[in-house]
Amino acid sequence: MRLFLFPALLLVLAFPAQAQVSAQGKVLKDAQAAPAIAAPVNPDRPPDFRAELRAIVMELTLYAKKRNPAFQVLLRDGAAILEKDRWEFILEEIMDPRLNEEKRIPMHGLMRPLARALDGVVEDQLFCGDAPPKDHAIRLQTLAEFRRLGKRLLTVDTCMSKVAGEALANARKMGALPYVATDVTALDTIPKGSPPDENPKPIASLDDARNLLVLLDTRRFGPKPKALVALLDTNQDVLILDAGLGVNQETLTKPEIYKLKFKKIGSPRKVMARLPLTIATAGAPYWQPTWGEGNPAFLFATDPNNPDRFVVDYRDPEWKKILGLYLAWLMDLGFDGVMLDDTGGWRHFETLYPLD
Repeated sequence: MRLFLFPALLLVLAFPAQAQVSAQGKVLKDAQAAPAIAAPVNPDRPPDFRAELRAIVMELTLYAKKRNPAFQVLLRDGAAILEKDRWEFILEEIMDPRLNEEKRIPMHGLMRPLARALDGVVEDQLFCGDAPPKDHAIRLQTLAEFRRLGKRLLTVDTCMSKVAGEALANARKMGALPYVATDVTALDTIPKGSPPDENPKPIASLDDARNLLVLLDTRRFGPKPKALVALLDTNQDVLILDAGLGVNQETLTKPEIYKLKFKKIGSPRKVMARLPLTIATAGAPYWQPTWGEGNPAFLFATDPNNPDRFVVDYRDPEWKKILGLYLAWLMDLGFDGVMLDDTGGWRHFETLYPLD
């Protein structure tokens, strides 16, 4: 067994006035009181990367709820973070071999404090994926426990046409709010025609929704106005978008977001923004021209499949400042909620610290 110790983070992160996020050249420093994210203090333990990500999610969620109780917070790839897996279980035994079995969360147990804080999770390829049966069963078990707390499950599946209908039926049977597509570019296109189970009623909460559209990349639409027109022509109950639209990723304005809160037929709906947690992308509102791998230090590694994406050391205080300001800014713009996205950075770090 290999054991690594990681330097402790010995401070509590606050958001000083000079912390800045910018969009289209404007400094976003007037966002209402961005949340302070506490950094764990314990110099004698190996890093628990998932626990530290959970702490960030909790702080962001608590800030959002304190500021606006109706603001919705979803966690993408949430089942993996809500579950205590084998790596964490081994780490716990290393740190405290005498830990009473009755007092510890069992392997594959649900992290209930985080589960209670969230409004829902967004799961990819739950019904059209190819995960090993055992892993899939554990995932379904975690989500079932999460649902029993009264939380919402949203699913995004890209399937072959012949099984898309079955995936949609299985999602509804599980009580999920599904988005099923047959196009591999599902998250950067708008499906043609009416959404499944089209709903003329107003959407006061996610519980009222019958369908959704997840559109995270609108560059293929051309300029921002064309992307906006295309979105205004939709009738989905829930939109999950990036805050930047069009080929130049121009930020949506508050009036534009307000317009998007109404379906084409006129009834209200919910519009949510994505907020990446463990991946930084060149061109994002916070991005600076001089940045690259290792500069700033939180840009830990370049995505081998995309040189504009970087795995982030999300424990870094400067990155936490950016996350807090970003959330406050999205709330100021008038979004109904956020989907905490790109949450899988912990996997990268856990492979660097094997505990087998």
